[in-house]
Amino acid sequence: MQKIYKAYFLQQLRLLIANGSLQIADAAVVEQCIQQAGYNPWNVYAKKPFGGSLQVLNYLGRYTHKVAITAHRIEAIDETNQTIRFKYKDYHARGTKKKSR
Repeated sequence: MQKIYKAYFLQQLRLLIANGSLQIADAAVVEQCIQQAGYNPWNVYAKKPFGGSLQVLNYLGRYTHKVAITAHRIEAIDETNQTIRFKYKDYHARGTKKKSR
């Protein structure tokens, strides 16, 4: 797992630099650092889940099968315009409660 993760990570890093998504001032120095990182051993920490795979499925299932907007958050439905007004928390504004427009 260590070799696969390291190779994938460094490959993706090189792709980000090549396509301009990650801008580096001195690309030659960065490439030298990437090559050096490839020679060094990496520690990849991954442990088995505590309760086994069934517990992981149950945990993820609670989140993947939720509806996006629960009924108690819906304030109005306008069927003619096909719009819904609902309440939400704006976490960028310190959890301020807001209403959709």
